[in-house]
Parts: sequence; structure tokens; C-alpha cells
Amino acid sequence: MCEPSGPQLAPSSTSNLLVFCGSFVSLISVCTNSILLYSLRTNQKCFRSYFYFLYILAFLDILISLLYIPVIAFDHWKDAFESRLLSVIWWSCFRYLLTLTNVGMTMASYILLGALAERYFITIRSRVVKRLQENRHLYCALAGVFALFTKGPIFLEFTLIEYSEKSCTGTYKEYFVDVTPLVRTLWYGSIYRFWLRNFLTIFIPFSLLLFINIRTVQILKSQIYQAKHMIKRKFSVSLAGRKKVRAATKTLLLVCLTYLLSNLPNVIITAWEFIDINDLQKNHVDLYMFTTDLVSLLVMLACALRLPIYLLSNEELRLVVKKCFGGSRATGELLKTASQLYTAALHQN
Repeated sequence: MCEPSGPQLAPSSTSNLLVFCGSFVSLISVCTNSILLYSLRTNQKCFRSYFYFLYILAFLDILISLLYIPVIAFDHWKDAFESRLLSVIWWSCFRYLLTLTNVGMTMASYILLGALAERYFITIRSRVVKRLQENRHLYCALAGVFALFTKGPIFLEFTLIEYSEKSCTGTYKEYFVDVTPLVRTLWYGSIYRFWLRNFLTIFIPFSLLLFINIRTVQILKSQIYQAKHMIKRKFSVSLAGRKKVRAATKTLLLVCLTYLLSNLPNVIITAWEFIDINDLQKNHVDLYMFTTDLVSLLVMLACALRLPIYLLSNEELRLVVKKCFGGSRATGELLKTASQLYTAALHQN
């Protein structure tokens, strides 16, 4: 009987439930973001406005969502169903797909940061806005290079080890994943991988998005308060022009809020690793594994919610989708309902 002596953690029923929900949500995310990607791609303003950030973000969401099942779900299913076939598939591609997933997630966080930073500078009427708008393509390219530089080396960090127990040969337990000697070195494993990379790819984007989100909300509230007390006619044109700007800003604020909420558990666990990683991995391993699966599910949920947020909070984006799928009666009714909900929410505020 195959009883491997190497490290292994059997997935719990809670973990299997989270992965099942994550797989379902990932498929929804692929569908909604495909609609968004196609709608933005066919719009003339896509490459000349903030739509470009949303276009790149939709592409990355599709990529991340598509990779969820082969990276996360297959890893659970191969053990749950004791499937040799799933194990072989997962063993052959997990390093490539895991690396690609992490690169995509890091790039998406910085794309979101760039989009929100642009809206913030527009909100405060900064002089650098025009320069930022002219260099959206360059910023996205640099975000991709940065993500590849920080997360690309993940490919070199894992390897497959064959179990010493001969009875495991030819079964779904034939191999297990372990870290390479590179990870155990001081400069790479401790300084770069643990300290520098976590700081650059988790704490910095999370902290900056949280700060800019709070500041933008404060400024918007102040501007809205001032607008309500402006009764002179000369301000009407200016206020009407700023209405669309505020709608775009509120949209990105909501998108960033979903990012912050979905990544909060990851930030907490990473902070715990900085404080006492041995205590976390030895005395709270169940919590550690649960949080890992929960974060993956929340990331998929954040990706799937992009399109509903756009439809509910931004009239301009509703018109983009409606123009692209205007021939569909069902889509028309959906957008009409979204418009009514958005208008009702505005009146309540």
C-alpha cells in the first residue's frame, strides 16, 4: 500500500468547497470579462482614454480566471479523486501556470494602481494628468516588465520529488512538490523572495491603493458638498462636465475596494509570516491552508464583479456594452435594469 513518507496535506472538506466555489466563480469571471474585453476593444475610445486600463485589466482577469482551474482546482481534485491522469497533467504544467498566474496578478494590481492614480490626479486637478494620460501604454508595459521581474523567478523555486516508497510508483502520489535549493539560500530565499518581493508585490500596492482610495473619497465628498451649495448659473456647465469624471472615479474606487477586500486576508497572513513564520506553519497550518484557498476564491470573485460594478456605477461604460451588444434584447433589458438601479442609488445619495 502506498504510504509516502514525504510531506503531504490532505485537502479538507472546507478546502474542497472553497475550490469548487472558486472554479464556478472563475468560469463566470471568464464570461463577464470576455464581454467587457470585446466591448472595449470595439470602442473607438479604448486606446485614447482610461478605458485602456480597463481593457488590460479585463485581459488579465480572463488569464487569471482561466488558470485557476488547472493551477488550484486540479491540485485538489487529483487528491480528492485519486486520479493519476489529473496528477500527470498537473505535474507537467504547474510550474509554468503558477508563474504565469502570479505574474498576471501582480501586473493587474499595478494596472489598477495606475488607473486609480490617474483618477486621483484628475480629481485634484494636477498638472501631471496630461503627461500620465499620454503614457498609459508605457506604464502598462512597465507594469508587465516589473511583474515578470518580481514573480517570474517563481518558476525556479519549485521542483517535483519522487517518493521513495516504491508502491507509490504509477499512482497519483508518485511525486510531491518541494522547493529548490535556491529558495534555501540567504540572498534569494530570505532577502529577495521573503522580504523584498513580498514588500514590492503585496504591501506596496495594497497600501498605496488604500491610501489613494481614502484620499479620493475625501476629495470627492468635499467637491460634491461644494457643488450642492453652488447656485450660480455660471457653474452649471463646469459641474455637468465633471459629472462624467466623478462617475469614472467612483467606478475605479469600487473596483479598488473589491481588490482591497479580496487581498486583505493575504496581507494579514503575509504580515504574520514576517512576524513568526514558524508559528504560522507549525501551529496554525489549517488556518494557513484555509486562508490560501479563501484568498484564491476572493480573487476570482473580485475579477467576476468587475463588469457588474461597471454597469451599475458608470453610464458611459453601460453605453459601451449596450452599443456592442445592442442587438440582444436580453442584454438591453439587463442594461436598462442596471441603469434604473444606478439612478435610484444616485437619488438616495
